Amino acid sequence: MSETKQRHCGIEILRMLSMFFICMLHTLGQGMVLGYSKAGTPGYRAAWFLEIGAYCAVNCYALISGYVGRKSRFKISRPIIIWLEVVFYTLLITAGYAVFKPELIVEGTWFNAVFPIMKYQYWYMTAYFGMVIFQPVMNKAINALPVRALSLTLAGVMAIMCFLPAIFDVSVFGLSGGYSAFWLCIMYVAGGWLSRLKEEMEFRPPVWLSVLVYFASVGIAFFLKLKGFGRWVNYTSPLIVISGIAIFLACAGIDPKNRGVRGFVTFLAPSSLAVYLIHVHPLIWDDLVKGFAKSFAADPWYLLSLKSIGAALVIFTVCSLIDLIRRGLFRLVNLGKLLSKLDALLEKLFYKPKENT
Repeated sequence: MSETKQRHCGIEILRMLSMFFICMLHTLGQGMVLGYSKAGTPGYRAAWFLEIGAYCAVNCYALISGYVGRKSRFKISRPIIIWLEVVFYTLLITAGYAVFKPELIVEGTWFNAVFPIMKYQYWYMTAYFGMVIFQPVMNKAINALPVRALSLTLAGVMAIMCFLPAIFDVSVFGLSGGYSAFWLCIMYVAGGWLSRLKEEMEFRPPVWLSVLVYFASVGIAFFLKLKGFGRWVNYTSPLIVISGIAIFLACAGIDPKNRGVRGFVTFLAPSSLAVYLIHVHPLIWDDLVKGFAKSFAADPWYLLSLKSIGAALVIFTVCSLIDLIRRGLFRLVNLGKLLSKLDALLEKLFYKPKENT
């Protein structure tokens, strides 16, 4: 297997792991495990350790985008197919509720389902499309700057955007705690920077060291949280950023030899986005996800942990299996072929080579 394929297999593993982490966050948060856990108890501490361990997931997704996208030419097919996937699920799930639970369909529900990006149905997808707009410009900067200059620039950005806000407990520059396209752009650049380091400086830390850094940063953030410094637990926190970069490097260094493992990852990873789109759909979010795990808070810490992990795994698995139907339908209508023709047309319009004079 080529180095590129090896790298991508590890990245796809990270994509799946990150989505599992997101399911964990939602089990603990919207599922109300955290809300019903009594402060100071072993269960409370266990729930928060799981929460902080999974908090890097969103940053990891943006890091992946920058890592694999910084050398690729922008193709309109990519955001289009993602947009179609988003609309597919917003309309399908809304239609299902209109049939089986029509009392939950209120004024504006259908309009929001048709325009999910502009109506902020999924905050990450709205922020993602905002990031995509600037992808060509970011790629130009990432690839053109010398590695040293890029490293110093990113270090300055992190100091201003991460460390100072955490120290002074403020939210500045419209970062909104990381729930913004601006923050995803910063993480995209960080992902491109990691790609440059690997390519030009052969930066490949051992997996064990990356895992150690991950647990160390999570442990410190957990300690600070228990001591009342909750501001160190958000997407822009330097400790959460470090944990995300560490787990990213750990997965990027994975090279599975087993063909079955590679095939499983290749088969399942494309459904990761659908896991998010299905269980975070506003109707499912409020009707099924809200409070579903609150009973876990009454269990001993080890049962709470096992049930939370198990529930997140069930959400990930069930939603992934559902997405097999969507993937089959998209293949049936040759959507990829149609969009590739659009890419070819735009390639001629915007990247037509200069004629010799």
